Parts: sequence; C-alpha cells; structure tokens
Amino acid sequence: MAGSSRALSDSRVEIQDLCSQLVKSQQESEDLKERFPISETIAYALANQLQKYENDDGKDDEGEREPLSHMNNMDWFSWV
Repeated sequence: MAGSSRALSDSRVEIQDLCSQLVKSQQESEDLKERFPISETIAYALANQLQKYENDDGKDDEGEREPLSHMNNMDWFSWV
C-alpha cells in the first residue's frame, strides 16, 4: 500500500514538472513567434542590400571596390 501511494506521489510530482516545462515552452514559443517577423524582415532587407551591392559590382565611380565598412552600425536601419 505504501508503495502505491509513493508511486502516485511521484507521478504527481512528474506531472507538475511536465506542466511547468510545458508553460515554459509555450512562453518561449510565443517569444519566438513575436521575434520571427522582425528577423525575417531584417534578413530580407539584408538580402536585398547584398543583391544591390552585387549588381552594382561593388565599385565606385573610379572602378575601385567600396568596402562594406563604409556603413556605420546605424545606417542599415535606414533601409530596413
């Protein structure tokens, strides 16, 4: 009898643990769902910028290649 009540108690603890894990996973899933469109937009904008750079051949008026470092860290926000 004591063994079955211990098993029942262990099962309840396991269920509570699984429920806690489920809540945490659902919160993480919601967070990812919120962040995905932003990441997708940034990736799309970066791909477009790369395509423009590659189509432009990356050269300035004198035929010299422009480094990508000419953009400061905040410039990319202007085309996102």
